[in-house]
Amino acid sequence: ELTVEEMELIEKTSPLSPSLESNITPSPEELAAGTSQRRAANKNLNTVARRLFAKGDFQASRGALELIVDQDPGAWEAMINLGIVQLRLDDPTAATKQFEQSILVAGDRKIPYAHFMLGDSLYRVERFEEAEQELRRSLSFEPQNALAHILLGNIAGKTSRFTDAEFHFQEAIAQDPNLLEPYVNLSIISLRKGQKDKARKYYQRYLAKGGAARPPLETRLIN
Repeated sequence: ELTVEEMELIEKTSPLSPSLESNITPSPEELAAGTSQRRAANKNLNTVARRLFAKGDFQASRGALELIVDQDPGAWEAMINLGIVQLRLDDPTAATKQFEQSILVAGDRKIPYAHFMLGDSLYRVERFEEAEQELRRSLSFEPQNALAHILLGNIAGKTSRFTDAEFHFQEAIAQDPNLLEPYVNLSIISLRKGQKDKARKYYQRYLAKGGAARPPLETRLIN
């Protein structure tokens, strides 16, 4: 729930409904002042959006971020945040558009996180080829992103490229040994390859790191 101050902020920064086009041209000083005021308002709105997101109020957080994007078409950071909120609202299609737009607006800037999130949202809508391209692009900027390797491993597994999947899960572990998913996935891949002893070792490492028991997998490892 918004505080009174936050409600006032959103009301004050809501775009006006235009009626007639103005023929008055502002001076450079007025333009600079307006830009400064807009940046300050957007900074405050971004703070509001983050607070709402932290509270789990994703609808209200989306509204605050949409205000920023509507008022500033160049606000690529807000577009990324808006895409993240839309993912939390289970709307990966809308999120994909925001991440694509953020990359377009950012121009020559290298933003590995935007490419990673675009890959994530494309993965969720099963556009695997495009997702793989974006995830690889994000890794070209940020090679230590273990989560990108997990998603690439998942894509490779879903498209029956198990050698590639194994490579990416091992890379994910190399970057972050505390992740759980790569161990259980490597156990499953090892089983598919008939390497039951190796599969058991991966599963034991998964359990040792706090992973929840997987009875169906355990049955396959025992028999």
